[in-house]
Amino acid sequence: MIEKDEAIELLEPHLPTIDKVVRDAWAGWMASSHPSNWTKRGRANFMWEEINTKAKQEFASGDAIKPMSINNSCLYMLDKLAFRFKKLNENGLTCNYPTQASLDFHAQSEPLPGIPEVARLEVGYLLNKIQTKIEEVVISYRESDSVEWSIKLSEYLSASNVVSMEQSNEHINESGTERKSSLVKVKATVKEAKSSEERK
Repeated sequence: MIEKDEAIELLEPHLPTIDKVVRDAWAGWMASSHPSNWTKRGRANFMWEEINTKAKQEFASGDAIKPMSINNSCLYMLDKLAFRFKKLNENGLTCNYPTQASLDFHAQSEPLPGIPEVARLEVGYLLNKIQTKIEEVVISYRESDSVEWSIKLSEYLSASNVVSMEQSNEHINESGTERKSSLVKVKATVKEAKSSEERK
């Protein structure tokens, strides 16, 4: 098992990219001609292909996360953990038919062929009720049917987590009098956003 705080520390630099590839894939789906005539299964397949294509492209430029293709699935290795992308159902669980491969993935105590013994996580996307947009992107650690912990990326990447600060330079207007220093909004760091959420 991997503790939540340890996983967040490893994933923290990559959370914006993880969120981006999921949302960009959804934007591609909505911009296509498919939503009006494809099935939910077709949509899930489209999203899986798009997400993994984009993720491989994004992570190719760095050494931290290494994509792996195992048994027609894509895993992303990062130190003590590996993750894969999946769609979530309304209960926050991944939409998997309970194949033996799926059961083995969630059985954290059992090693998988060809995969190092690391904690196995899932990055899931949850759609809104009318399935027109992504409601949330969630990273979770699951043991069999039990979700041991999960994090919502919006809690770490929300644009509402801003602080106001005065600009260091003073502005002088045409009459030579000092204008009030304007305020700028600066995104808080992921760690600051995390601390803010924990205090709530």
